[in-house]
Amino acid sequence: MDKKQLNSLIVRIKQEDEIAFEEFYNLTNKCVFSFVYNIVHNRQDSEDLVQDTFIKFKRNILMFKDGT
Repeated sequence: MDKKQLNSLIVRIKQEDEIAFEEFYNLTNKCVFSFVYNIVHNRQDSEDLVQDTFIKFKRNILMFKDGT
């Protein structure tokens, strides 16, 4: 996954493109899960936190600056 691809998806997500959000999720969810799991060491808690993370990401997408 490269930065340009992620930035492109973020721009599309800002435009309420659900397919872009699905692509973003599929590209990043394993990395996010691994990161969270290494902190909490509990599968169910990690899954819940990952879900919360993506919900907050989508809810606050307009705060992301293009190209950063």
